[in-house]
Amino acid sequence: LFISNLLCYFQWFPRVDLMKATILGYRTMNPCPVFERNSKTLFLFFICIEGKTPENQLKPGQSCLCYVTSTDHGVTWSGLTDLTESVNFTNYQTFAVGPGHGIQLSSGPLLVPAYVKVGSGKSVKPHAVVLRREDQHTWKAGQPITLESGECQLAEVSDAGEGSTQVYLNARSTGAPEPRVEALSDDGRASFKLLKQ
Repeated sequence: LFISNLLCYFQWFPRVDLMKATILGYRTMNPCPVFERNSKTLFLFFICIEGKTPENQLKPGQSCLCYVTSTDHGVTWSGLTDLTESVNFTNYQTFAVGPGHGIQLSSGPLLVPAYVKVGSGKSVKPHAVVLRREDQHTWKAGQPITLESGECQLAEVSDAGEGSTQVYLNARSTGAPEPRVEALSDDGRASFKLLKQ
């Protein structure tokens, strides 16, 4: 009975194209949501890529980091906010967010997993990086992980013995012999130390 009632309570609304998450002449990719529990705001991050350029041929300035927000569980959405310059992603060949979702730390800050591609020509190397919301309107990118790494995910972990909280990052390895790259942040400020080198 409980399961039946629960299933009746949750319903999916019809699919709606989210046209606010677009820029004319760009294609929208890599959706990555994160929920802010105090204001009950859903942030939907994504990248917009200019024209039909393949991802492996992108040059600086052809990608934008954007988000839209909803405060009514996705019924309506805000206009698009472009964060590309403010988070200093203009210094990389290209970048992406996700896959998956961001997290909100128990202390309040929002974190979004991402990765950047550094270099030019055939020497482009990907590195995992984390975006952090500094205040209501300011997002900053931390330092990229030093080992070659790509798509990543985050989790807040606690050491019950010490009572300390850390942020754990697990990313795909793109250059090291290990299949995954692992790192920890002690301060949740988007700077991470590798667990293995």
